[in-house]
Amino acid sequence: MSIQLREMVNNAAPPSAQASGPHAPNVPVEPTSIAETGIGMGFINDLILKIVYFYGNITGQQLGEVTKLPFLGVIDRALEFLKLEEYVDIIGAQGG
Repeated sequence: MSIQLREMVNNAAPPSAQASGPHAPNVPVEPTSIAETGIGMGFINDLILKIVYFYGNITGQQLGEVTKLPFLGVIDRALEFLKLEEYVDIIGAQGG
């Protein structure tokens, strides 16, 4: 999926929260919703719009990599809102 603004306006695997051992790093659990991020919806929307503005066409996966937020439950919800409000257009989908 590629996202672009309307005209008017690292390949590492994710860390495991189930690390074992006495010296395991203290890794937070990945959020599954916007509320779990502790970040407001407005801030996430502004961040996504800023990224799309500077990158041009960008995929949802790339948005997740840049923001370090999960696509499912966070980025996708924000994109739904931004599309509904006509700030962005979803211009295609990529398989993969």
